[in-house]
Amino acid sequence: MKINLAFSLMKALLCQAKKEAVDQQMYGFICDVFSFLDDDIPLREITTIACAKAGKILPVQFSPIATARQTQFPDACRLLFCHSGVTNEQNADFAHITHRHRESVIRGLQILNEKYQKKDIKIDHIRDLLPKRLHLDTDGFYELIRLVPEHLTDAHFLNQTGGTSSNGNDQTKTVAQLIPARNILVYMIGEYARCRELIVRLNMSDTEGAGRLLRISHDGERVAVRKNGRLEKFRLHYTDELLTDLQKIAAQNPESVPVYEQSGSVQTSSPEIDELVDLLHSINGVLGAHIWGYGAAGGALALVEKNVVDVCIERLENEYYKPRGFEKMVFGSRPVSGCGGIHFSAVELQAIEN
Repeated sequence: MKINLAFSLMKALLCQAKKEAVDQQMYGFICDVFSFLDDDIPLREITTIACAKAGKILPVQFSPIATARQTQFPDACRLLFCHSGVTNEQNADFAHITHRHRESVIRGLQILNEKYQKKDIKIDHIRDLLPKRLHLDTDGFYELIRLVPEHLTDAHFLNQTGGTSSNGNDQTKTVAQLIPARNILVYMIGEYARCRELIVRLNMSDTEGAGRLLRISHDGERVAVRKNGRLEKFRLHYTDELLTDLQKIAAQNPESVPVYEQSGSVQTSSPEIDELVDLLHSINGVLGAHIWGYGAAGGALALVEKNVVDVCIERLENEYYKPRGFEKMVFGSRPVSGCGGIHFSAVELQAIEN
């Protein structure tokens, strides 16, 4: 598998060097990476590869493969990567949780296909839930999401229901594990919409707007929040009542409650990452931060003004890493061009040798 991965990367880089179309080659390489990691292609269906050209990022959509135009990364900003210090072994249930989330999304899409009465519309992917694709106004979108049960259990995955609520939504009456299906689906479609909106904000040089999207995104993964000096559990529930309120607001002013501002809730973060994100948000010049990598052993990624990178690193070291006895693992970065040769002058080579 390692050999296949190497050949796949070489092929993608060769096509890139020849300035040929690289969509399928890069997608093939990404698939091989996920296969090597024994993982599934992300359900979010969109990601960003920040290695296209110096100062550019390349948005990539999966299934079917498609790429947007390269987007300018703001020169006045940097990306700050901060590891939480937590290892995979400290959260053995994380893989099971993410697998159940994936099953929940698939079942949620099936339920919408069964209940949404428009023969010319088929909902196969997360992106198919965008209001524009469904020919819906924003208020109609929130009405549609109410068709998905707030919770699912094993009975729902077996195409069985444990009961029916007064509003027609399938609900469980068993003691099996509850999966917050509606929260998860709202997070997924919101995340997809945020990725698209992020490109718009960056093209407009709206770094504050881009940072706000990161903050909303993290709220969808958050598990804890500090209140009055205490760390408390956090979750936003997309109940029937909340969706009804969103529907009413959207009917009056749809721009005030866009889909990309709905965080949903998947709770794949950790208390450590949430504290890391909240500490970053307390620093002037940090535009936005959210979870980076797996919540079980990931960290936080922040969009920051480049003149506060050193301040962020110092604050994180003194207020996060040292108090917990963690090794400091934080660095700033920006998109650069791909691999290439480094040429040194004779003076530089002499300095290196010395």
